[in-house]
Amino acid sequence: MNVEYIRQSAFEDELQKIAETSWKTFVGNLWDKTKVYLVNGEYVRDELKFAEFIGGGHGYWDKRIPKDEIWIEKEMAGAIDNGSMGVHEIIEYTLMKYKNMSYDEAHKIANSVETIIRELLNKKD
Repeated sequence: MNVEYIRQSAFEDELQKIAETSWKTFVGNLWDKTKVYLVNGEYVRDELKFAEFIGGGHGYWDKRIPKDEIWIEKEMAGAIDNGSMGVHEIIEYTLMKYKNMSYDEAHKIANSVETIIRELLNKKD
């Protein structure tokens, strides 16, 4: 038995596991233990074959995302985009989960709040 080959193979297996999870970085939990992640949007679209994923999503929007997770695309243009998108996804998720709203209803409200936040953050004093 070649011990060196086994060590190299195990190392390569570990690297593959890291590569498979490096697309998703844990940020924190919401009040209800929902996990929030920054994700590599290109990986999600190309490798997970999730072409309609743009900016963010959650398990009440699409069943490919676990119900207790919110994903925010980390390649957004900056803090304003990430923050605004994060608020959008949290509002949408909360309304769908706790108020049993449809995606369209929750999305409309989340868009309104996101727009207000973007205007406030982009406002010059």
